[in-house]
Amino acid sequence: MPHGLFMLDADNRILVANRRACELLNLGDRERLKDCHLDAVLRYGVRHTFLEQDQAKQVLKQLDQLMQGMQSRALIPFSDDLFLEFSASRRASGGIVLIFEDVTARVRAEKKILQMVRFDTLTGLPNRDYFGELVSNALVDQNRTGLTGFMVLDVAEFKHVNDTRGHVVGDRLLCAISERLKKVTGDKAIAARLMGDEFVLFFSSESNRRVLEERMRAVHAQMRGIYLASGFTFNISMSAGYVIVDSTDFRLEDMQIKADLALFESKSRERGSCTAFEAEMDANYLDRQKLKTDLREAIETGGLSVAYQPMFLADGSRIECCEALARWTHRERGPVPPDVFIQLAEEIGVVSNITKFMLRQACIDCLKWPKHIAVSVNLSVLDLRNGEIIPIVTDILSETGLEPCRLHLEVTESCLMEEAAKVQTILQELRARGITIAIDDFGTGYSSLSYLDALPLDIIKIDRSFVRNIREDARRFKLLRGMVNLSRELGLKIVIEGVETNDQLALINQYKCADLIQGYVFAAPMPSLAIESLSDTLLKKLSVPKRRNRRTA
Repeated sequence: MPHGLFMLDADNRILVANRRACELLNLGDRERLKDCHLDAVLRYGVRHTFLEQDQAKQVLKQLDQLMQGMQSRALIPFSDDLFLEFSASRRASGGIVLIFEDVTARVRAEKKILQMVRFDTLTGLPNRDYFGELVSNALVDQNRTGLTGFMVLDVAEFKHVNDTRGHVVGDRLLCAISERLKKVTGDKAIAARLMGDEFVLFFSSESNRRVLEERMRAVHAQMRGIYLASGFTFNISMSAGYVIVDSTDFRLEDMQIKADLALFESKSRERGSCTAFEAEMDANYLDRQKLKTDLREAIETGGLSVAYQPMFLADGSRIECCEALARWTHRERGPVPPDVFIQLAEEIGVVSNITKFMLRQACIDCLKWPKHIAVSVNLSVLDLRNGEIIPIVTDILSETGLEPCRLHLEVTESCLMEEAAKVQTILQELRARGITIAIDDFGTGYSSLSYLDALPLDIIKIDRSFVRNIREDARRFKLLRGMVNLSRELGLKIVIEGVETNDQLALINQYKCADLIQGYVFAAPMPSLAIESLSDTLLKKLSVPKRRNRRTA
């Protein structure tokens, strides 16, 4: 038989034991077991150190319950490497037949499945669902008295690690972070991996709010610092949001929302900071959700408009191109800043709708301007995640009749960092159609110089941060000139943004740093009709001959 078997009489003495039973329980010769009491046999095992005495008592207790019919089967762990499952059937003449089998492989498989169900496979931390179970059990254990804390930790700039070092290194960094989190929390908190680079912690059993807050902030502080992964060194900071409530008021979903709101505040204020939830954050959240709804409606009903900021020749004599800028005037709030509503559009997945509107309107308006003026439209990260932008641009150019050479498309470095190979292919395809490609806000992202040679670029737009205080800050001006010289060596056209004063303009022109100037020194953003009017004015100035000085005539 593949199963072990004991046939017992009414007094639990062994009448029959098969070979498999003796093998499984390490009992030696089966003939020696005949007429021995089952208890004595297990004690015999004790003398041979097969079972500890307490363990033998527990086994006997489980078998007794089985033989009395209190349960149909009994799974008994004899060691970490041996799990036996027993079943019992009563004989007609009295006595019991015990049949048992080795189910160690099954138990191990079930444990492995349970581990996979409960724990994150990468970090070994509890996953979201099991974290919920652990929190519920902890609340029951403390009888729902005292204060509890809930915290969300987010690894700052983790995406940059994946983009520059690869996902394998990123995964190993997450493992290193998780190991430190386990050590730092110990029995002070329940920690879990929420998703991606976000972790959650639950703190319980504290009567003093200040003490609990100090515990939570201490964990946040200890999680910052140097990490090693795959031979690379990373100086990691973490943004955190937390909420503290009485145990009786703890609802996991509510805590998640509130901690996320606090985390959002941390990211908005200062990267790597730790912020407590405050009541007004709820109001801000609801207000933000309403603004999202209103934005969606504005996009659908044509509530957006376009303004244009000209790019001038360095001497201000002519407009060469105009950057199209989205504008939204809310019916109740008035003008909403572009950086606010564009971020909202990305969050609700409608930024591509804005891009389509901007492209179409910009092309239509550009046709009304003098033919030497081009129009520039910004693309977002989401626009470049697949190749759909190519037919969108092509169709709009065909529909409006604008020449491709008069359309410039601007991308930021954040666009280039995400799936660089795919983005490169899309930009090459657009450029092959005669469209000009520009990189916007150059110098503010990571690994800027590496993009200049690898990507199909025509124009570099140097960020306004390199223009600020260039007269007073010699180092800043050297950086500006260095970028200009490198760009010229690569045959790229240079636009300098954010030029606001004549002093800045004079210094830029003195060293011939720019092909085009964009900034308030020449013009602020304006409607399409104003571009046409301004261009006419500049052309008239050029066509009027200068008056001759009578003394030198």
